[in-house]
Amino acid sequence: MIRLGHVLPIVEIPDVKTAVRSWCLRCWKICEPGPRLDNIRNGKQGGCGHCGGKRRLPDSVARERARAWGYVPDPNIPYTSDANKWPGRCLAKNHYCDPVLNSHKRQGPCAACAANGFKPHLPALLYLVTKAELVAAKIGICEDSPRNRRLYEHRRNGWTTIETMRFAVGSDARKVEDIIVRSWRSRLLAPVLDNGYGYNGYTETVSLQELRISEIWSEVCAATDQVMAGAK
Repeated sequence: MIRLGHVLPIVEIPDVKTAVRSWCLRCWKICEPGPRLDNIRNGKQGGCGHCGGKRRLPDSVARERARAWGYVPDPNIPYTSDANKWPGRCLAKNHYCDPVLNSHKRQGPCAACAANGFKPHLPALLYLVTKAELVAAKIGICEDSPRNRRLYEHRRNGWTTIETMRFAVGSDARKVEDIIVRSWRSRLLAPVLDNGYGYNGYTETVSLQELRISEIWSEVCAATDQVMAGAK
């Protein structure tokens, strides 16, 4: 299932005709009930319903949907799937944005134009938190403002703040976060579930049984140097 469907089973596979709850190795969302091995083998089913198979659109249709949502994708970057970031410019103020199409029912395409939430053009904080109960570390970004309650909410949910790093603009913090999470997944370091289920922000976690805190923060610092060097 890993080679043909690009999904990692979470549970034991009883037989080829049973749908298997899995992680997608592309978008790292949980596939539930999940694909069947026989359908993956004969090409009747993609591994992940979030980013594969029937969820894909023709490029022209995807561009029409993006424009109707409120932004124009870069003409030189082809559409890949509804779960992948697709850079472009918002129609309202021509801001750079890189939304995913499957978010169109929940929010607008441009973070800079949004009334609430993370603003890529404003100062930001990148943080590393851990949760002993899950033996997990989580990387995240939030607005660097006294009004921001993200770390407070994490503390309420049992997470401990280990490290923070300030950025002049949020877009740089987001690039660092993306580099770190992509690095984890490329090494098949899976997100940490809570009793087999996902939770808010679980896609940015990694097991502390796989990486030490010092290793994670060293990777963050190296990624930051990479991003800031490219910004000069």
